[in-house]
Amino acid sequence: MQAALLDESTDARTDEALVAAVNACDSEAFEALYRRHRDWVVNLAYRFTGDRDLALDVLQNTFLYFLKKFPGFRLTCQLRSFLYPVVRHLSIAAQRKARRCQSDGTDLADLEAAMPSEAAARPGDREQLAAALTGLTEEHRETLLLRFVDGLSLKEISDALEIPLGTIKYFHTLTYADGWYEFVCPMVVGPRFNPPGSTGGVGAVGRGHQGLSGQKTEVTYLRPHERSGHDIALAVEINAGAGVEEVVCTSHDVTKANRGAACTAIALSPRDSIPNKDFVLRYRVAGERVKSHCLLSDGRLHRQRDRHPAGRA
Repeated sequence: MQAALLDESTDARTDEALVAAVNACDSEAFEALYRRHRDWVVNLAYRFTGDRDLALDVLQNTFLYFLKKFPGFRLTCQLRSFLYPVVRHLSIAAQRKARRCQSDGTDLADLEAAMPSEAAARPGDREQLAAALTGLTEEHRETLLLRFVDGLSLKEISDALEIPLGTIKYFHTLTYADGWYEFVCPMVVGPRFNPPGSTGGVGAVGRGHQGLSGQKTEVTYLRPHERSGHDIALAVEINAGAGVEEVVCTSHDVTKANRGAACTAIALSPRDSIPNKDFVLRYRVAGERVKSHCLLSDGRLHRQRDRHPAGRA
Protein backbone atom coordinates (compact mmCIF):
# COMPACT_ATOMS: atom_id res chain seq x y z
CA MET A 1 0.00 0.00 0.00
CA GLN A 2 1.08 3.53 -0.71
CA ALA A 3 -1.64 5.96 0.13
CA ALA A 4 -2.03 9.05 -1.99
CA LEU A 5 -4.41 11.50 -0.33
CA LEU A 6 -4.99 14.27 -2.82
CA ASP A 7 -5.00 18.04 -2.30
CA GLU A 8 -1.36 18.37 -1.31
CA SER A 9 -0.51 21.53 0.59
CA THR A 10 0.35 24.48 -1.63
CA ASP A 11 1.36 26.67 1.32
CA ALA A 12 4.87 27.93 0.62
CA ARG A 13 5.72 28.50 4.28
CA THR A 14 8.25 26.22 5.97
CA ASP A 15 7.21 23.80 8.72
CA GLU A 16 8.80 26.13 11.26
CA ALA A 17 6.77 29.09 10.01
CA LEU A 18 3.57 27.04 10.00
CA VAL A 19 4.20 25.84 13.56
CA ALA A 20 4.68 29.44 14.66
CA ALA A 21 1.40 30.36 12.94
CA VAL A 22 -0.46 27.50 14.68
CA ASN A 23 0.91 28.75 18.01
CA ALA A 24 -0.69 32.06 17.07
CA CYS A 25 -4.06 30.25 16.63
CA ASP A 26 -3.97 30.02 12.83
CA SER A 27 -6.07 26.92 12.08
CA GLU A 28 -5.28 27.03 8.36
CA ALA A 29 -1.58 26.62 9.18
CA PHE A 30 -2.31 23.35 10.96
CA GLU A 31 -4.34 22.15 7.98
CA ALA A 32 -1.37 22.93 5.75
CA LEU A 33 0.90 20.82 7.97
CA TYR A 34 -1.63 18.00 7.86
CA ARG A 35 -1.90 18.05 4.06
CA ARG A 36 1.88 18.22 3.69
CA HIS A 37 2.72 15.23 5.90
CA ARG A 38 -0.36 12.99 5.93
CA ASP A 39 0.75 10.74 3.06
CA TRP A 40 4.06 10.07 4.78
CA VAL A 41 2.34 9.35 8.11
CA VAL A 42 -0.21 6.90 6.68
CA ASN A 43 2.44 5.04 4.66
CA LEU A 44 4.70 4.78 7.70
CA ALA A 45 1.78 3.55 9.82
CA TYR A 46 0.98 0.91 7.23
CA ARG A 47 4.57 -0.24 7.29
CA PHE A 48 4.24 -0.85 11.03
CA THR A 49 0.74 -2.33 11.07
CA GLY A 50 0.31 -3.99 7.67
CA ASP A 51 -3.34 -2.97 7.82
CA ARG A 52 -4.91 -0.14 5.79
CA ASP A 53 -7.70 0.61 8.24
CA LEU A 54 -5.34 0.68 11.21
CA ALA A 55 -2.99 2.96 9.28
CA LEU A 56 -5.80 5.47 8.74
CA ASP A 57 -6.67 5.30 12.46
CA VAL A 58 -3.03 5.99 13.31
CA LEU A 59 -3.03 8.94 10.91
CA GLN A 60 -5.99 10.47 12.72
CA ASN A 61 -4.57 9.84 16.20
CA THR A 62 -1.13 11.14 15.25
CA PHE A 63 -2.42 14.55 14.20
CA LEU A 64 -4.83 14.65 17.15
CA TYR A 65 -1.82 14.13 19.43
CA PHE A 66 0.09 16.80 17.49
CA LEU A 67 -2.79 19.28 17.73
CA LYS A 68 -2.94 18.91 21.51
CA LYS A 69 0.64 20.19 21.69
CA PHE A 70 -0.58 23.68 20.74
CA PRO A 71 -0.28 26.40 21.76
CA GLY A 72 3.24 26.34 23.11
CA PHE A 73 4.78 23.68 20.87
CA ARG A 74 8.46 24.23 20.00
CA LEU A 75 9.86 22.46 16.94
CA THR A 76 13.49 21.59 17.76
CA CYS A 77 14.06 19.14 14.87
CA GLN A 78 12.54 18.27 11.52
CA LEU A 79 8.79 17.70 11.89
CA ARG A 80 8.96 14.14 10.49
CA SER A 81 11.66 13.31 13.03
CA PHE A 82 9.22 14.45 15.74
CA LEU A 83 6.30 12.52 14.24
CA TYR A 84 8.15 9.23 13.65
CA PRO A 85 8.16 7.91 17.27
CA VAL A 86 4.55 9.06 17.65
CA VAL A 87 3.46 7.06 14.59
CA ARG A 88 5.46 4.03 15.72
CA HIS A 89 4.00 4.05 19.24
CA LEU A 90 0.43 4.54 18.04
CA SER A 91 0.84 1.80 15.43
CA ILE A 92 1.98 -0.72 18.02
CA ALA A 93 -0.86 0.33 20.33
CA ALA A 94 -3.37 -0.05 17.50
CA GLN A 95 -2.13 -3.54 16.74
CA ARG A 96 -2.36 -4.58 20.37
CA LYS A 97 -5.88 -3.22 20.57
CA ALA A 98 -6.81 -5.23 17.48
CA ARG A 99 -5.14 -8.31 19.04
CA ARG A 100 -2.69 -8.67 16.23
CA CYS A 101 0.99 -9.47 16.37
CA GLN A 102 3.49 -6.74 15.60
CA SER A 103 4.70 -6.95 11.99
CA ASP A 104 7.62 -9.35 11.55
CA GLY A 105 8.33 -8.19 8.04
CA THR A 106 5.69 -6.36 6.03
CA ASP A 107 5.06 -7.81 2.58
CA LEU A 108 8.07 -6.84 0.51
CA ALA A 109 5.81 -6.07 -2.41
CA ASP A 110 4.15 -3.32 -0.38
CA LEU A 111 7.50 -1.99 0.81
CA GLU A 112 8.85 -1.93 -2.70
CA ALA A 113 5.77 -0.05 -3.85
CA ALA A 114 6.74 2.72 -1.43
CA MET A 115 9.92 3.42 -3.39
CA PRO A 116 9.96 6.77 -5.19
CA SER A 117 8.66 6.32 -8.74
CA GLU A 118 11.89 7.49 -10.36
CA ALA A 119 13.91 4.99 -8.33
CA ALA A 120 11.42 2.17 -8.87
CA ALA A 121 11.76 2.65 -12.61
CA ARG A 122 15.42 1.64 -12.58
CA PRO A 123 15.84 -2.07 -13.44
CA GLY A 124 16.90 -4.23 -10.53
CA ASP A 125 16.28 -1.66 -7.77
CA ARG A 126 13.27 -3.48 -6.32
CA GLU A 127 15.08 -6.81 -6.36
CA GLN A 128 18.09 -5.29 -4.63
CA LEU A 129 15.89 -3.65 -2.00
CA ALA A 130 14.02 -6.91 -1.32
CA ALA A 131 17.25 -8.87 -1.00
CA ALA A 132 18.76 -6.32 1.36
CA LEU A 133 15.66 -6.16 3.57
CA THR A 134 15.45 -9.94 3.92
CA GLY A 135 18.79 -10.23 5.67
CA LEU A 136 18.29 -7.38 8.16
CA THR A 137 16.85 -7.19 11.65
CA GLU A 138 13.62 -5.21 11.99
CA GLU A 139 15.49 -2.27 13.57
CA HIS A 140 18.08 -2.14 10.79
CA ARG A 141 15.40 -2.59 8.14
CA GLU A 142 13.47 0.43 9.41
CA THR A 143 16.62 2.57 9.37
CA LEU A 144 17.18 1.63 5.73
CA LEU A 145 13.59 2.40 4.79
CA LEU A 146 13.66 5.78 6.51
CA ARG A 147 16.74 6.70 4.49
CA PHE A 148 15.97 5.36 1.03
CA VAL A 149 12.16 5.13 0.93
CA ASP A 150 11.08 8.06 3.11
CA GLY A 151 14.03 10.18 2.04
CA LEU A 152 15.00 11.34 5.54
CA SER A 153 18.50 12.70 5.99
CA LEU A 154 20.91 11.01 8.41
CA LYS A 155 20.33 13.84 10.90
CA GLU A 156 16.55 13.40 10.64
CA ILE A 157 16.86 9.64 11.18
CA SER A 158 19.10 10.29 14.17
CA ASP A 159 16.47 12.59 15.69
CA ALA A 160 13.58 10.24 14.86
CA LEU A 161 15.23 7.14 16.38
CA GLU A 162 16.81 9.14 19.22
CA ILE A 163 20.30 7.78 18.57
CA PRO A 164 23.62 9.57 17.95
CA LEU A 165 24.35 10.44 14.35
CA GLY A 166 26.24 7.62 12.63
CA THR A 167 24.91 4.95 15.00
CA ILE A 168 22.63 1.99 14.48
CA LYS A 169 21.20 1.01 17.85
CA TYR A 170 19.04 -1.91 18.88
CA PHE A 171 18.54 -4.16 21.89
CA HIS A 172 19.58 -7.78 21.69
CA THR A 173 19.18 -10.32 24.50
CA LEU A 174 22.25 -12.52 24.69
CA THR A 175 21.86 -16.27 24.79
CA TYR A 176 23.14 -17.82 28.04
CA ALA A 177 24.01 -21.51 28.33
CA ASP A 178 26.49 -23.49 30.45
CA GLY A 179 28.11 -20.35 31.83
CA TRP A 180 28.62 -18.70 28.42
CA TYR A 181 26.98 -15.64 26.89
CA GLU A 182 26.69 -15.60 23.09
CA PHE A 183 26.40 -12.64 20.74
CA VAL A 184 25.50 -13.25 17.07
CA CYS A 185 25.64 -10.47 14.48
CA PRO A 186 24.17 -11.11 10.98
CA MET A 187 26.91 -10.44 8.42
CA VAL A 188 25.48 -12.08 5.31
CA VAL A 189 22.59 -11.07 3.07
CA GLY A 190 21.62 -14.26 1.32
CA PRO A 191 18.98 -16.91 0.82
CA ARG A 192 16.93 -18.07 3.76
CA PHE A 193 14.81 -21.18 4.22
CA ASN A 194 11.88 -21.19 1.79
CA PRO A 195 8.95 -23.48 2.65
CA PRO A 196 8.05 -26.04 -0.04
CA GLY A 197 5.91 -24.48 -2.72
CA SER A 198 6.77 -20.90 -1.79
CA THR A 199 7.65 -18.39 -4.50
CA GLY A 200 7.99 -15.18 -2.51
CA GLY A 201 11.25 -15.95 -0.70
CA VAL A 202 14.93 -15.41 -1.48
CA GLY A 203 16.86 -17.94 -3.55
CA ALA A 204 20.50 -18.29 -4.61
CA VAL A 205 21.60 -18.80 -8.19
CA GLY A 206 24.82 -18.80 -10.15
CA ARG A 207 25.85 -15.82 -12.21
CA GLY A 208 23.79 -15.66 -15.40
CA HIS A 209 21.21 -18.18 -14.19
CA GLN A 210 18.51 -15.91 -12.80
CA GLY A 211 15.09 -17.49 -12.49
CA LEU A 212 16.21 -21.02 -11.65
CA SER A 213 15.44 -20.85 -7.93
CA GLY A 214 11.73 -20.23 -8.45
CA GLN A 215 11.77 -17.45 -5.81
CA LYS A 216 10.70 -13.84 -6.24
CA THR A 217 14.06 -12.47 -5.11
CA GLU A 218 17.42 -14.00 -5.99
CA VAL A 219 21.00 -13.33 -4.93
CA THR A 220 23.99 -14.40 -7.01
CA TYR A 221 26.62 -16.43 -5.19
CA LEU A 222 30.33 -16.07 -5.90
CA ARG A 223 32.65 -18.60 -7.45
CA PRO A 224 35.37 -20.15 -5.23
CA HIS A 225 38.12 -17.64 -4.38
CA GLU A 226 36.03 -14.70 -5.64
CA ARG A 227 35.48 -11.75 -3.34
CA SER A 228 32.59 -9.31 -3.23
CA GLY A 229 34.80 -6.23 -3.39
CA HIS A 230 33.34 -4.81 -0.18
CA ASP A 231 35.21 -4.67 3.12
CA ILE A 232 33.53 -4.53 6.50
CA ALA A 233 34.62 -3.47 9.99
CA LEU A 234 33.16 -4.69 13.26
CA ALA A 235 34.02 -3.75 16.85
CA VAL A 236 32.42 -5.12 20.03
CA GLU A 237 33.01 -3.88 23.57
CA ILE A 238 32.11 -6.30 26.35
CA ASN A 239 31.34 -4.47 29.59
CA ALA A 240 30.17 -7.35 31.76
CA GLY A 241 30.18 -5.65 35.16
CA ALA A 242 32.30 -8.54 36.44
CA GLY A 243 35.64 -10.01 35.52
CA VAL A 244 35.60 -11.56 32.03
CA GLU A 245 37.25 -14.97 32.32
CA GLU A 246 37.35 -15.98 28.67
CA VAL A 247 36.37 -14.66 25.23
CA VAL A 248 36.08 -16.92 22.18
CA CYS A 249 35.22 -16.21 18.54
CA THR A 250 35.11 -19.38 16.45
CA SER A 251 33.62 -17.76 13.35
CA HIS A 252 36.19 -15.07 12.52
CA ASP A 253 39.74 -13.91 13.10
CA VAL A 254 39.58 -11.15 15.75
CA THR A 255 41.85 -8.98 17.87
CA LYS A 256 41.31 -8.59 21.62
CA ALA A 257 42.28 -5.79 23.99
CA ASN A 258 41.61 -5.78 27.74
CA ARG A 259 40.35 -2.47 29.10
CA GLY A 260 40.11 -3.55 32.69
CA ALA A 261 39.02 -6.69 34.48
CA ALA A 262 35.38 -6.32 33.41
CA CYS A 263 35.83 -4.82 29.95
CA THR A 264 37.21 -6.37 26.75
CA ALA A 265 37.32 -4.83 23.27
CA ILE A 266 36.97 -7.14 20.29
CA ALA A 267 37.55 -6.12 16.66
CA LEU A 268 37.43 -7.94 13.36
CA SER A 269 40.99 -8.58 12.21
CA PRO A 270 42.07 -6.81 9.00
CA ARG A 271 42.88 -10.26 7.65
CA ASP A 272 39.19 -11.17 7.92
CA SER A 273 37.66 -8.01 6.47
CA ILE A 274 35.30 -9.80 4.05
CA PRO A 275 33.60 -12.40 6.25
CA ASN A 276 31.09 -14.59 4.45
CA LYS A 277 29.30 -15.84 7.55
CA ASP A 278 27.56 -14.51 10.63
CA PHE A 279 29.74 -13.23 13.47
CA VAL A 280 29.53 -15.35 16.64
CA LEU A 281 31.20 -14.18 19.88
CA ARG A 282 31.06 -16.06 23.19
CA TYR A 283 32.32 -15.01 26.62
CA ARG A 284 31.97 -16.10 30.23
CA VAL A 285 32.34 -14.40 33.58
CA ALA A 286 31.95 -17.54 35.69
CA GLY A 287 35.24 -19.02 36.85
CA GLU A 288 36.53 -21.58 39.31
CA ARG A 289 35.27 -19.69 42.34
CA VAL A 290 32.27 -17.61 43.38
CA LYS A 291 32.95 -13.86 43.10
CA SER A 292 31.04 -10.87 44.48
CA HIS A 293 30.75 -7.61 42.59
CA CYS A 294 28.59 -4.49 42.34
CA LEU A 295 26.61 -3.28 39.35
CA LEU A 296 25.34 0.29 38.97
CA SER A 297 22.06 0.49 37.07
CA ASP A 298 19.86 3.59 36.78
CA GLY A 299 21.64 5.14 39.72
CA ARG A 300 20.96 2.18 42.02
CA LEU A 301 23.71 0.01 43.43
CA HIS A 302 23.23 -3.75 43.28
CA ARG A 303 25.34 -6.41 44.91
CA GLN A 304 25.48 -9.67 43.00
CA ARG A 305 27.23 -13.01 43.09
CA ASP A 306 28.52 -14.73 39.99
CA ARG A 307 26.97 -17.99 38.93
CA HIS A 308 28.75 -21.17 39.90
CA PRO A 309 31.11 -22.56 37.29
CA ALA A 310 29.44 -24.52 34.53
CA GLY A 311 28.71 -28.09 35.46
CA ARG A 312 28.70 -27.46 39.23
CA ALA A 313 25.63 -27.20 41.42
